[in-house]
Amino acid sequence: MRAFIFFFSILTSVLTVSAQNVEIEGIYSFYTKADSVKNLDKPFLITPDFKVALSKLEKQHPSKFFEKSGDYFQSFEFDNSAFLYHLGILRYSYYNLTNEDYEASGDGALFSSLKFMVGEAISIYLKNDIEKYIEILQAVDTYNLSNDYVFHSKNIYTNEFNNLLFNELINDLSSNKTEYSTDWLLERNKMKEQLKSMLESDKENRKKQ
Repeated sequence: MRAFIFFFSILTSVLTVSAQNVEIEGIYSFYTKADSVKNLDKPFLITPDFKVALSKLEKQHPSKFFEKSGDYFQSFEFDNSAFLYHLGILRYSYYNLTNEDYEASGDGALFSSLKFMVGEAISIYLKNDIEKYIEILQAVDTYNLSNDYVFHSKNIYTNEFNNLLFNELINDLSSNKTEYSTDWLLERNKMKEQLKSMLESDKENRKKQ
C-alpha cells in the first residue's frame, strides 16, 4: 500500500506543479515501464503462486485485497495488481452491502479512499491497453463466480454476490474501443509531455545555478 500512497502523492504533486525532480522522474518511469509491459503482450494467467495468494486473501477483510495489490504494483506485476484491485472492489462492495454492522464512516469511508487512491495508478496502466483492461475484468468476473469469499461467504446473500460483476463495464469498453483508446492516448501523451517538460525545465534551472 505504501507504493500506492507514494505514487498518488507524486501524481498529485505533478498535477499541482509542485513535484521535485526525483518524483517527476518516478512517475515518468512508471509510464515507460507500463509501455514496455504492453509491448510484451503477455496474457493474464492466475499462476499457482498467485492462486495461493488469492486463497489467503479470501479469508481476510476486503481492504487486504488493496494492500496486496500495492505489493504487486511495487514489484511491477501490474496485471496481478490490477486483478486484485478490481476483485477487491467486488469483495468490498459485497461486504458493505450485506454486513449488518456496516458504518458509512468506517468501511464505507475506507473503501472509497482505497478505491480512489489505488485506482489512480491502476487506471494509468490499464488505459494504456484496452484489450488488457477487458481481459483483466473478464478474468475477475470469471473468478468471482467460481470462488467464494470465505471471510464473508457468498452463501449469505448469493444473488447479491453473483450480481456484483463488471459485465456492464466490459460491454461498454468492448463496444467503444476506438473512442476510449483515442481519448486515453491523448490523455496519456499530454501527461507524458507535461512530465517531460517539467524534467527539461528542471534540468535547465540546474544549469543556471
